Amino acid sequence: MPGKKGEHRSVPPDRSQDSLPGRHVATFFLSVTNRCNLACDYCSAAAGPRNGAMLDPDRAQDLVRQWIPGAIGNRLTLVFTGGEPLLWGYDNLGRICHAAREEASACRKDLAIGIQSNGLLVDENFIDFCRKYEIEPSFSLDGPPPINDIHRGGGQRVVTSLKMLKARQIDFAIVSCLTHELAARIEPVLEWFRKQGFLKVRINSLGQPPPGRAAISQPDPRSLFYVKKSIFDHMEKHGAAAVQERNVLRQVKKFDTLFGEPPAAMEHCELLQCGAGRNLVCLNPDGSLSPCVEKSMSDGPGRTHSLRELAGARESLLRSTGTWEICRDCPADIICDHGCAAYHRMDHDAFAGECLANRLFWKYLVLKRAPMLTASEGDRP
Repeated sequence: MPGKKGEHRSVPPDRSQDSLPGRHVATFFLSVTNRCNLACDYCSAAAGPRNGAMLDPDRAQDLVRQWIPGAIGNRLTLVFTGGEPLLWGYDNLGRICHAAREEASACRKDLAIGIQSNGLLVDENFIDFCRKYEIEPSFSLDGPPPINDIHRGGGQRVVTSLKMLKARQIDFAIVSCLTHELAARIEPVLEWFRKQGFLKVRINSLGQPPPGRAAISQPDPRSLFYVKKSIFDHMEKHGAAAVQERNVLRQVKKFDTLFGEPPAAMEHCELLQCGAGRNLVCLNPDGSLSPCVEKSMSDGPGRTHSLRELAGARESLLRSTGTWEICRDCPADIICDHGCAAYHRMDHDAFAGECLANRLFWKYLVLKRAPMLTASEGDRP
């Protein structure tokens, strides 16, 4: 929902949370390890084969058993991430899933469990694990293997794994990082995803690199706009058979709310109304808690050690937010996420490329879906 004109759409600290420690948390990320069997160029966690940090399963189980019965909401989400979470082992993963399902059943709460994997270790054990605990997996893949392997590696093995999951009727989603190579080939990449039957895709901007690792630059604003435009055109052309890219789909739904369409469902990672430290929290491999799963934040503001301290952690994080005067009276405000506290550190200079891309995309949506708007409305961004 839009904030006041001229303000960054952040959420002020909610003092009511002080007496309700952790009770607003609807999404709990368990970052179970920094170890990974890949070493992707853009990994914000600096995960890799030589990193050995592993989450204590006792710590994870204790917090999960505190969180589920204490949460106010009846619809909760638990997500395993890393590094590569499958390296934590099925004994540990199964133990936490069993405890979570047990608590959710006792409290009569709807619990979704996800796991974010690179897909290299998918096998029959993984399929059994997903079925036993009703896991909804997602996998990192930046398009066809020749594009994926520029910064990640393992592309063909991942594609083989995903085809096996489709054949075994295991539903999954794909998360892609928007590299220059992907942006330059967005149309054939979307068509490739569609032909593979990989229709649930989210294409994310690159995050902040950890200290000591060189940043991979974002595509320029015009390229970012062209990616959004190409995704929109693809979805318009193919309808239900299209790749349903979640970020552009959300922007289009927000745009449509201007014309009496049903309101778009809000997701946790929006507007810092992602609810970092309030609606979501991440348990790190060292046992600490962060307001957000984005690893570039794990040593930054808001790091804490108990659910009871989340209110203070959130307030610490929000001190870095502020007013972006450029947002004042911008029609594209309705579709803009105004950056990520983790990726952009609330610095508009870091967000400027995506800002311009969103303004250009607003103009394109006006042209395609609302030509009745005045020229001044459409041209203002």
